[in-house]
Amino acid sequence: MKKLIPLRLLGASILLAGAGLAAQNADLSLMVGPLPGSNQVVTGTNTTVITSTGGALQIDFGYQVLRTTAGDLWVETPLTFAFTGGSVTASRSYSSVSDSGWFCWTPGVRFRVPVESHISFYGVAGGGIGTFGTNLIASGPGSSSITTRTSVKGVFDFGGGMDFRLTRLLSLRGEVRDFATAKGLAGTAGHHHLVYDFGLAFHF
Repeated sequence: MKKLIPLRLLGASILLAGAGLAAQNADLSLMVGPLPGSNQVVTGTNTTVITSTGGALQIDFGYQVLRTTAGDLWVETPLTFAFTGGSVTASRSYSSVSDSGWFCWTPGVRFRVPVESHISFYGVAGGGIGTFGTNLIASGPGSSSITTRTSVKGVFDFGGGMDFRLTRLLSLRGEVRDFATAKGLAGTAGHHHLVYDFGLAFHF
C-alpha cells in the first residue's frame, strides 16, 4: 500500500496539471499599432513641435488569479516599445529634426468581462518604470548640433480593450492604453503617451 502512495500522488499531480491546462488560465499577446502625430506650440515661446506618426510594439503575459460571477481578475506584465519622429521649428532661420523612443515595463492587473462565448471586454491598470530618449539634430545659419537626452521615470498605465476568440488557443485583441509619466518626455509636451494596439493573443 505504501508503494502505491507515490504513484497516486503522481497521478493526482498529472490530473491537476491537466485541469490547469484545460482551464487556460494564462495568455501571451503580441500587438502593434500607430502612435498619433501632433502639432503643438510650446506655451510662451515661438517654438512649434511637429511629431509624425510612429509605431508601438507590446508583449504582454497574463495569468488569471481569480474568477467571479462578474468577471475574471488577471495579473499582467506588459512590455511596451514606442518610436516616433518629427521636427521642431523655432524661427525661419532655425529648424531641427528629432527622433524619439521609449520603453515601459508596467506590471499590473486586468479585469476581463465576458459578454458572449467568443467576445470579452477588459480594463487594465498598472505601474512601473520607463526609459525615454530623444535625439535632436539642430541646424541654423553656419552652425549645427546633435543633442541626446535619456530619462528614466516612473510610469502609470491604464486603458481597456476587446478580445475576440478565434479558436481555443488563439484570439484577436485590440486595446488603447495611456502611459502617464513626467511632462515633456520623448517628444511629447504633456504627461500622456497614448498607444493603440492590435494583434494576437495565445491562450494556454
